[in-house]
Amino acid sequence: KVLQSAQRKTRQDESWYAKKNYLNHRVFYVCPNKGNDDHQHGNRTHPFATLHRALSATRELGKSNAHPSFRHNNTIDAPRRTIVLGRGIHYLKETIVLTPADENLTIRSASGANNTAWLSGGIRIDSKE
Repeated sequence: KVLQSAQRKTRQDESWYAKKNYLNHRVFYVCPNKGNDDHQHGNRTHPFATLHRALSATRELGKSNAHPSFRHNNTIDAPRRTIVLGRGIHYLKETIVLTPADENLTIRSASGANNTAWLSGGIRIDSKE
Protein backbone atom coordinates (compact mmCIF):
# COMPACT_ATOMS: atom_id res chain seq x y z
CA LYS A 1 0.00 0.00 0.00
CA VAL A 2 2.87 2.37 0.70
CA LEU A 3 4.27 1.73 -2.78
CA GLN A 4 0.85 2.32 -4.40
CA SER A 5 0.48 5.57 -2.45
CA ALA A 6 3.94 6.73 -3.58
CA GLN A 7 3.15 5.85 -7.21
CA ARG A 8 -0.17 7.73 -7.04
CA LYS A 9 1.62 10.77 -5.55
CA THR A 10 4.23 10.66 -8.33
CA ARG A 11 1.51 10.53 -11.01
CA GLN A 12 -0.26 13.51 -9.39
CA ASP A 13 3.00 15.50 -9.37
CA GLU A 14 3.70 14.60 -13.02
CA SER A 15 0.16 15.59 -13.98
CA TRP A 16 0.54 18.91 -12.16
CA TYR A 17 3.83 19.66 -13.93
CA ALA A 18 2.42 18.70 -17.34
CA LYS A 19 -0.59 20.97 -16.81
CA LYS A 20 1.60 23.79 -15.54
CA ASN A 21 4.02 23.52 -18.47
CA TYR A 22 1.21 23.42 -21.04
CA LEU A 23 -0.65 26.40 -19.60
CA ASN A 24 2.49 28.37 -18.82
CA HIS A 25 3.79 28.30 -22.42
CA ARG A 26 3.29 31.08 -24.96
CA VAL A 27 4.18 31.00 -28.65
CA PHE A 28 4.81 34.15 -30.71
CA TYR A 29 4.98 34.10 -34.51
CA VAL A 30 7.06 36.30 -36.81
CA CYS A 31 6.48 36.69 -40.55
CA PRO A 32 8.82 39.12 -42.33
CA ASN A 33 6.50 39.53 -45.33
CA LYS A 34 3.02 39.63 -43.77
CA GLY A 35 3.62 40.60 -40.16
CA ASN A 36 3.02 43.93 -38.46
CA ASP A 37 4.79 45.12 -35.32
CA ASP A 38 2.29 47.89 -34.56
CA HIS A 39 -1.11 46.23 -34.80
CA GLN A 40 -0.56 42.52 -34.39
CA HIS A 41 -0.69 40.18 -31.41
CA GLY A 42 2.06 37.83 -32.51
CA ASN A 43 -0.24 34.86 -32.93
CA ARG A 44 -0.34 32.54 -35.95
CA THR A 45 -2.93 34.57 -37.88
CA HIS A 46 -1.61 38.01 -36.83
CA PRO A 47 2.20 37.62 -36.60
CA PHE A 48 4.79 40.22 -35.75
CA ALA A 49 7.04 41.50 -38.56
CA THR A 50 10.35 41.39 -36.68
CA LEU A 51 12.23 39.19 -34.28
CA HIS A 52 12.95 42.28 -32.15
CA ARG A 53 9.22 42.88 -31.57
CA ALA A 54 8.62 39.22 -30.73
CA LEU A 55 11.53 39.25 -28.29
CA SER A 56 10.09 42.37 -26.67
CA ALA A 57 6.72 40.61 -26.29
CA THR A 58 8.34 37.57 -24.65
CA ARG A 59 10.11 39.86 -22.18
CA GLU A 60 6.86 41.68 -21.36
CA LEU A 61 5.29 38.29 -20.66
CA GLY A 62 8.23 37.34 -18.45
CA LYS A 63 7.81 40.51 -16.37
CA SER A 64 4.23 39.68 -15.51
CA ASN A 65 4.63 36.83 -13.05
CA ALA A 66 3.15 33.49 -13.85
CA HIS A 67 -0.43 32.87 -12.81
CA PRO A 68 -0.68 31.98 -9.09
CA SER A 69 -1.83 28.48 -10.01
CA PHE A 70 1.72 27.84 -11.23
CA ARG A 71 3.14 28.23 -7.74
CA HIS A 72 4.83 25.14 -6.40
CA ASN A 73 6.74 25.06 -3.14
CA ASN A 74 6.29 28.86 -2.85
CA THR A 75 8.11 29.57 -6.13
CA ILE A 76 6.92 30.77 -9.50
CA ASP A 77 8.49 29.18 -12.54
CA ALA A 78 9.47 31.47 -15.41
CA PRO A 79 7.01 31.11 -18.28
CA ARG A 80 8.14 29.04 -21.24
CA ARG A 81 8.12 31.06 -24.44
CA THR A 82 8.78 30.22 -28.07
CA ILE A 83 9.34 32.49 -31.05
CA VAL A 84 8.55 30.81 -34.38
CA LEU A 85 10.21 32.42 -37.39
CA GLY A 86 8.15 32.18 -40.57
CA ARG A 87 9.44 31.66 -44.07
CA GLY A 88 11.69 34.37 -45.49
CA ILE A 89 14.62 36.57 -44.62
CA HIS A 90 14.50 38.20 -41.20
CA TYR A 91 16.65 41.34 -41.38
CA LEU A 92 18.10 42.40 -38.04
CA LYS A 93 18.41 46.17 -37.61
CA GLU A 94 20.48 45.67 -34.47
CA THR A 95 22.22 42.87 -32.63
CA ILE A 96 20.02 40.43 -30.73
CA VAL A 97 21.19 40.29 -27.11
CA LEU A 98 19.79 37.57 -24.89
CA THR A 99 19.88 38.12 -21.14
CA PRO A 100 18.81 36.15 -18.05
CA ALA A 101 15.33 37.63 -18.65
CA ASP A 102 15.16 35.33 -21.68
CA GLU A 103 15.28 32.16 -19.59
CA ASN A 104 13.04 29.41 -21.01
CA LEU A 105 12.97 31.05 -24.46
CA THR A 106 13.23 29.01 -27.66
CA ILE A 107 13.68 30.61 -31.09
CA ARG A 108 13.05 28.28 -34.02
CA SER A 109 11.90 28.27 -37.62
CA ALA A 110 8.43 27.12 -38.59
CA SER A 111 8.19 23.44 -39.40
CA GLY A 112 7.72 22.21 -42.94
CA ALA A 113 9.83 21.77 -46.04
CA ASN A 114 8.99 25.20 -47.51
CA ASN A 115 9.41 27.24 -44.32
CA THR A 116 13.08 28.12 -44.39
CA ALA A 117 13.84 31.13 -42.21
CA TRP A 118 17.05 33.14 -42.59
CA LEU A 119 18.46 35.66 -40.14
CA SER A 120 20.42 38.41 -41.85
CA GLY A 121 22.53 41.15 -40.30
CA GLY A 122 22.82 42.80 -43.70
CA ILE A 123 20.91 45.79 -44.99
CA ARG A 124 17.94 45.19 -47.23
CA ILE A 125 18.30 46.87 -50.61
CA ASP A 126 15.10 47.28 -52.60
CA SER A 127 15.51 47.44 -56.35
CA LYS A 128 14.09 50.42 -58.18
CA GLU A 129 12.05 49.44 -61.18
